[in-house]
Amino acid sequence: MKKHLKSILATTIILSGIGVGQLIALADTVTTEGEITFTIDAGESIPTHPDIPDTVDPGAPEDGEIGNVDGLLRIDYVSNFRFGTHDLNLQTGGIFNAHPQMWAEEETATAPFIQVTDIRGTQLGWRLDVAQTGGQFSNNDSIMLTGAQLRLSNLRIYNTVHDLPNSTIPLPDIPTGIINLDPGGEAVTISTAGANVGMGTSHIVFGTLTTIGEPPVTTAPGVQLVIPPYAISGGTTDLNFTTELTWTLSNTP
Repeated sequence: MKKHLKSILATTIILSGIGVGQLIALADTVTTEGEITFTIDAGESIPTHPDIPDTVDPGAPEDGEIGNVDGLLRIDYVSNFRFGTHDLNLQTGGIFNAHPQMWAEEETATAPFIQVTDIRGTQLGWRLDVAQTGGQFSNNDSIMLTGAQLRLSNLRIYNTVHDLPNSTIPLPDIPTGIINLDPGGEAVTISTAGANVGMGTSHIVFGTLTTIGEPPVTTAPGVQLVIPPYAISGGTTDLNFTTELTWTLSNTP
């Protein structure tokens, strides 16, 4: 009887050992998660100097328009085009350059520009268009500058992501040559950013300005108003002529 009991106990121990081995072989697997949630900080819509990006405080640009300050894809700033006061020979007409973009600091100036920002994180690209929606230049007497042509040329572009060290991100596209705006309001494309291009802040600058000497001198005009001979017809004493431009930033390149 004792011999038989020892046999049973030994068998039990051996079987118990097999059972433990089987539990290790069939151990369960559990998947856990790591998680983090971001909210996108739209930041402040502050115009920055396109030609001197490291300027600590150039002050605010003067005489321009601010876009959607809270948008993730937005126009931060665009210069108004001011051509000043000139003597005009009606028989010959003339070509007039837009004034430089001045800043709060008197010694700081640049060519007219538009600043756009894309911090959506989608990297889908964008397109920037402009249209002369105000019709032909006209005064308060509804007298027009007949045949006047507003044209853009010598465009330059900067982008904060492209300018990072070792960046391989290309610049958004800009047209070459002269862009003639249509007084009838048809839009023209100023810049296009395809997929994975145009993230961060981009400056599209119209022309080149040198600040050597006073006043700043336009060395490559970017915004010009071309007025043909006899553009002003009809009796008027109001010689201030204006139009409006509409700038559109779309999320489709």
